[in-house]
Amino acid sequence: MNNMINWIKKTNYIKSFKKINLHLLTTSIFDILFLLVILLILVFASWTFYFMNNDIANVYPNLLTLMPSANNDALLTTELTESIDSNISMLKSYLIKSTLLIIVTSLLLILNASLLKSIIWLRIKGEKISKKLLFYNTKVSFIWYISWIILTILFFLLFNKTVLPYILIIELLLFIYLTCVFRTISEKTLLAHYKKSFITATKKCYLFIIPIILILISFLITNLILSLLTILPVTLFGIIYTLFILIFINWCRAYFALLIS
Repeated sequence: MNNMINWIKKTNYIKSFKKINLHLLTTSIFDILFLLVILLILVFASWTFYFMNNDIANVYPNLLTLMPSANNDALLTTELTESIDSNISMLKSYLIKSTLLIIVTSLLLILNASLLKSIIWLRIKGEKISKKLLFYNTKVSFIWYISWIILTILFFLLFNKTVLPYILIIELLLFIYLTCVFRTISEKTLLAHYKKSFITATKKCYLFIIPIILILISFLITNLILSLLTILPVTLFGIIYTLFILIFINWCRAYFALLIS
């Protein structure tokens, strides 16, 4: 029994619970803010698409009506040609605007993740947040996310439908693991940050096996305890469970930071 306790102590598992304090709890506010900003961005994009679709709603039916006449030289007039050109021009404009909206929405989502996740991890590590430090971490995180998105696109282009799901699952697991390591590293330059992240992730990967198992066990046990609260009203239980998830995620972050340090 003593050997088991000593073994668990070596993983910093028990020590990690000391990180659950008011500072960690208030950090969860930034997770809530992160989700709210995502919601606002998606609502904005949805409404913009809605109004754009209203503007373009009659273009496709108009083109279907006009094209038979356009194929008949006897029926083709200057007015008809101008009408077809006008509808095609509107359709091109819609496609360009839609593409730009998708790009802008994606960039805003990445920027939101880069900024707020940087704040969260800086708080987790107990670092004093300055404008310079926050800007650097946001910049590094932005490039990090873009890199993974480009990698995902390459996987879609290179692998067939049979292999692709397995590749994406492996990529997701690597992304979660490497991002946790990446967030705990502090370097002065972008290249040094990336280099140290991958070296640390490779050299210390064995240190995370037992902690990850302990995290999963902790999650299952806590879920089992929380299941006893299902007798509460659905709304109240939902609030309690959401708070638990947010606190649990931040505890996991603090645990990872402790392991790396």
